[in-house]
Amino acid sequence: MRPKKHVSFGIYKHSNKDGPSVWFVRFWDETTRHYAMTRSTGVLVEGKREHRDEAMSAARAMLPEIRFAPPIPERLFVNYVENFWTPESHYVRERALVLKRPLSAYYIKMNHDDVERHLRPFPGFKRLAIKDFKTGQIRDWMTW
Repeated sequence: MRPKKHVSFGIYKHSNKDGPSVWFVRFWDETTRHYAMTRSTGVLVEGKREHRDEAMSAARAMLPEIRFAPPIPERLFVNYVENFWTPESHYVRERALVLKRPLSAYYIKMNHDDVERHLRPFPGFKRLAIKDFKTGQIRDWMTW
């Protein structure tokens, strides 16, 4: 039996505390088989028909522009965390270039060394891929 094709988006009302309700749209990612992105249509929920048709038109107009993130690569968790704490990592470069708050070389090195010292030896992380990581494994690591 073939899997049923899912609709590409769905709209819903989002209530704001400080203002009027607005129509939002959730876009379905066929590769991951779940709603992967949510955007506001900018259409207010008001009137007798609540501008539902207008919100649907806005959602259809957004559809061609939607790009989903690529799937998480089959990378080991420990390798990811280790590479996170290098001077070339996206996070470290963003701190320096975009946020104008660079991390010191000492701080980066100490965090990298901590990964080697505290994460790498844990048996539960040896063959753990990022995509298989669950928050409960942090608790296991903490008790270890």
